Amino acid sequence: MTKISSLTSPSDFKNVFRSGSTSSSKYVVVRYVDRHDRKNTRMAFIAGKRFGKAVERNRAKRILRESCRRNRDKIAPGYDIVVIARPSLKSKSYWEAEKGLLKALAFGGLIKRES
Repeated sequence: MTKISSLTSPSDFKNVFRSGSTSSSKYVVVRYVDRHDRKNTRMAFIAGKRFGKAVERNRAKRILRESCRRNRDKIAPGYDIVVIARPSLKSKSYWEAEKGLLKALAFGGLIKRES
């Protein structure tokens, strides 16, 4: 099982937004860049001011973080990933958010293939 750690450096965020690819679902947008030399995946979770008040933004990030933690064995290693919550996520349950996140990751090819 690979470790999922946090993406914290401003230069890493710039790299993901500048040279990364995008995939999305109804509830989230996933920006990612391949790091060829690394074994672990680093992730960050964003919910902007348009999403709502701080309580709503923090709830969305907690839900997305937990769904990544529970599915970390499915996520391909060696990527920097930024998950951006869309306002449509605000009124959804954990299970709907998890399904939307996994769908966006699958569209981007970030889910490990079963062999």
